[in-house]
Amino acid sequence: MALVPRLLVNSKGRDIIGWDEILEGGLAPNATVMSWRGTAGGIKAIKAGHDVVMTPGEFYYLDHTQDAPFKEPLSIGGYGSLEITYNYNPADSSLSDDELKHLLGVQGNLWTEYVPTPEHAEYMYYPRAFAVAETGWSRNEDKDYAKFRPRAVALCALLQQLGYNTFDLANEYGNRRESLEPVDHLAKGCKVTYNQPFSKQWPSHGATTLTDGVLGGWTYQDHKWQGLLKDLDVVIDLGKMQPVHYVGASFMHLPGPGVFAPRMMEVEISADGKNFESIGKQWNDINDKIPDLLFKTFGITCNREARYVRVHATNGKAFIFVDEIIVN
Repeated sequence: MALVPRLLVNSKGRDIIGWDEILEGGLAPNATVMSWRGTAGGIKAIKAGHDVVMTPGEFYYLDHTQDAPFKEPLSIGGYGSLEITYNYNPADSSLSDDELKHLLGVQGNLWTEYVPTPEHAEYMYYPRAFAVAETGWSRNEDKDYAKFRPRAVALCALLQQLGYNTFDLANEYGNRRESLEPVDHLAKGCKVTYNQPFSKQWPSHGATTLTDGVLGGWTYQDHKWQGLLKDLDVVIDLGKMQPVHYVGASFMHLPGPGVFAPRMMEVEISADGKNFESIGKQWNDINDKIPDLLFKTFGITCNREARYVRVHATNGKAFIFVDEIIVN
């Protein structure tokens, strides 16, 4: 915050509260920080002696869809189920008891770009507002989602009897099925070399992400999807020459925050890691104007032997997100 407005506010006997961007301009001694871009900003502010309200978008943005996007109203993107919201712990383990005195509490946010009616707002609030409230008044070690969920189902039924429009928690679909179980394949655990870097903002688990056997859920905020602002261009070392019959990868399409499937994916193979031969290309067929969350699997089949597999997916617009490169 600029010095003149800060002095003006303080001269009127008022305190400053702002989103965590105010950390970038230097904080007034009495400034309170709303930490929405994750929790790192809030932790930094607490350790500097400032009061903080934790409201991280990954857990507490209630405008994110709360169930499978194919069955839910159109939303801005992201996936924040009741369980994800409930399991958030604002009292980070790095904070001492004295530092935790600066943690004022938590806040859920419902932005309404995609919420046109009060009834829709109720649907997005309940039951996730119950989870925000219980986290606010409970110690993390006392929380138990298995016990909380039946109470939330009962509260939803009560609110519905009173005329409120709540999410149908009793018939929740849940996270993307592919993300629930690890997948085993030829390249699992193999070394990946990046010819183009992945995004520092969305690294997932770094260089092990694309061969860790973990597929992504409904949102790239689950840290299972890896984001790239440039092309995906990687080489996987299978360790030895062996038969290769399929190479594929899944990508996300979500135009709202600027996430698009690649224009094209090409697969090349090599015996020595230097001389590569193309075994096929596949082009994207998703219209950029489709606003919905979609997933596109690009796959190339062959009947060859190789030690090295190169996957090159061209970035058409902004971010591309990929969760795993499967080789069989």
